[in-house]
Amino acid sequence: MLPALALATLAIAACQGSTSEVAQPSPTPSVATAIQRTATATTSLSTATAAATRVPTPTQTPTPTATPRLLPSPSPTRTPTALPKGPAVVVGNVSFGAEIANTPALRSRGLSGRPNLPPQTGMLFIFESGMASNFWMNEMLVSLDFVWIGADCTVVDVTENVPHPETATSSLPLFHSARPAAFTFEINAGEVEALGLAIGDDVRFNGIDVDGADC
Repeated sequence: MLPALALATLAIAACQGSTSEVAQPSPTPSVATAIQRTATATTSLSTATAAATRVPTPTQTPTPTATPRLLPSPSPTRTPTALPKGPAVVVGNVSFGAEIANTPALRSRGLSGRPNLPPQTGMLFIFESGMASNFWMNEMLVSLDFVWIGADCTVVDVTENVPHPETATSSLPLFHSARPAAFTFEINAGEVEALGLAIGDDVRFNGIDVDGADC
């Protein structure tokens, strides 16, 4: 048998050893759930705060594109031509060498039988009455434009591309101005359009010293 003191000592040692082996108690389920909810709430708050403080990316405003404007086409300009030597008729700023038909015989013959007419030349018909008569293309070999000139020395009408007769027996129509005209100027067919001659153009006679040539 152990002495009583020894038995007491052994009992105390046994109690200390059992105490050191006791495991720490785990949190109860309700406490663990509360902790998890608190962590979840903290995470949600952090996410919401980050979203609220995020600076939105600015949208780029498209640069307006200029709509091209169609500029009006410039009006064709007529380059002044030099005055030919001898008699000349100037229509606007275009000069023509001129032959003069100021007698009945010259007017009757006109340009009939001519195989050609040099560019920018023509025949000016002057009438004692001051009124231009009707014209036809008898025995003509070239086609013509007629420029009808008023007493106020402006172009009052034009007759373009008058054809020469196909045969000697072809029917010959008469041509006249739609407005009163004092003079008729015959030039090559197509030159009215090509040179930009137009109704209202001013007309001047240069070097034409005959009665009635007052422009």
